[in-house]
Amino acid sequence: MRYKLVQDGANADKIPSELKGKNVYAIIWTTTPWTIPASMALAFQPDFQYAAIEIVGGDVYIIAQQRRREVAADCRYTESGRVFGTYSGRYLAENALLRFHHPFLDRLEPAVLADYVELDQGTGIVHTAPGHGAEDFLTGQKYGLETYAPIDDNGVYLEGLPEYKGKDVFTANPIIVELLRSHGALLSATDYKHSYPHCWRCHNPVIFRATEQWFVKLDQIAHGAQKSLRQEALQEIHNVKWIPGWGEDRIYEMIENRPDWCVSRQRFWGVPIIVFFCDACGKQLGDFTALRNVVKWFEKEGADAWYTHSPEELLPPGTKCSCGASKWRKENDILDVWFDSGSSHLAVLHGNEWPADVYAEGPDQYRGWFHSSLLIAVGIRDKAPYRCVVTHGWTLDEQGRPMSKSLGNVVLPTEICDKWGADLLRLWVASQEYQADVKMSERVMTQLSEAYRKIRNTFRFALGNLSDFNPSRDALANEQLDEMDRWMLERTADLVKRCREWYAAYEFHRVYHTIHDYCVVDLSAFYYDVLKDRLYTKSPNSRSRRSRKRRCGRSPARWCALRPPSSFSLRRSSGSICQKLPANPRAST
Repeated sequence: MRYKLVQDGANADKIPSELKGKNVYAIIWTTTPWTIPASMALAFQPDFQYAAIEIVGGDVYIIAQQRRREVAADCRYTESGRVFGTYSGRYLAENALLRFHHPFLDRLEPAVLADYVELDQGTGIVHTAPGHGAEDFLTGQKYGLETYAPIDDNGVYLEGLPEYKGKDVFTANPIIVELLRSHGALLSATDYKHSYPHCWRCHNPVIFRATEQWFVKLDQIAHGAQKSLRQEALQEIHNVKWIPGWGEDRIYEMIENRPDWCVSRQRFWGVPIIVFFCDACGKQLGDFTALRNVVKWFEKEGADAWYTHSPEELLPPGTKCSCGASKWRKENDILDVWFDSGSSHLAVLHGNEWPADVYAEGPDQYRGWFHSSLLIAVGIRDKAPYRCVVTHGWTLDEQGRPMSKSLGNVVLPTEICDKWGADLLRLWVASQEYQADVKMSERVMTQLSEAYRKIRNTFRFALGNLSDFNPSRDALANEQLDEMDRWMLERTADLVKRCREWYAAYEFHRVYHTIHDYCVVDLSAFYYDVLKDRLYTKSPNSRSRRSRKRRCGRSPARWCALRPPSSFSLRRSSGSICQKLPANPRAST
């Protein structure tokens, strides 16, 4: 579509002389015609070169030099061969101070600069609607443009021309295209397949609309502080242990580059934002002593007190505005739910319990729970709310697809418990290299059940051969043990040492796999196989048999000392083993 150059009035003397007196148009393109009524400026890339070319018929079009051929083909016009000049985007916006007529509204729009304008498609010029896009909004703030968004909560135009007023934006799309056509501004309209944001829950397309919100400023230094919230949060990130290590870089980059935190949401119910406005003059109540009176109501009735009591009840009697009025209205917005979850550590950790030893969640929480918890804790207590953050991957189905309700491929934990038992589900969790995505399927559970059976059978063999073993009577000192038995005891001690180190590093899967290999290879396939001759043929009181029984008792005993926390199934197994050991050696180990 084309926007006609304004050649009179303010800044007319700045227009390049070769363009004066001619019908000059800037050619722009858009995939959202419904935003044209909110167009407030035309954005040029400062370093691109723009050509003023004459087309057959005498009109002059301004487009990016590199896009001339593609635009001419798409818009089906022919260049006359005459080029009046080539200019940088910076020159057109800052030196020539170009202004353009809106295609069908009585509005003049200046040329502005924007780095997000690209050359891979379009004309190298885009319209700017500060009320309908984050980048456009920032451009509008930079140039003092009106943030115009004449659309209600249902996406319906509240004002505008009769053709589209009262219609939702998607219904208005073809109507606005026809408006452009009827005003001679449309050069081409084609179907164009491209990515577009959709709601993750209902999968409907979304629109961007500027509204008044509450923000937490990240770069403003609070009274009495030495650093901004962003600076303090970035510093605290280095004091936290991140597992995997890339988590530190990920959250650092997010905190470093994020905008101010918008903490308000427009919902029917939630944790309210405790703000009052004067009914007479609209001024916000700044009396914090009066506002703390609301806390007393919350302590008695919870946050619902905000919705069930009037401002006069919530505030101390006689609370007045500086204008003299005493009637107040409540803020209707609620807090961002990430503010709720990010505050959870303040509610559940008391005294020396704070900060938490560890936070564990999926990779999406670097922009969610990990993120909001860090900002709130640093803002209130100048310290991160966690000593360590552990991140796990997604659960995949047998085909490698992430499990989700929308795909219908979720395997419920209750289904696994009904078929395999809760112990095996817990063991599956402990056995996975959780830092990567993990698969869950019936085949995986079948294999795991076999591995669990081998572990239990290994200890069943050891316990079964201790029935006549009395530690106080039959135990031997280490130096009296056979060489092979001493070697296996050292192997077991080393196993326990390594497992404890892995527990400290949250590497639970290494514990499981090492214990499994130890039971299947070291014990069952080798040591117990050799051991059977002595257990079944030697005299009960022989030193060789007592040496072997001492070793049989030490493996389960060390297992009890390990007390695996990574899986209740293994932990419960260790408890069962300890109860069956002769003289219950847990205290000594």
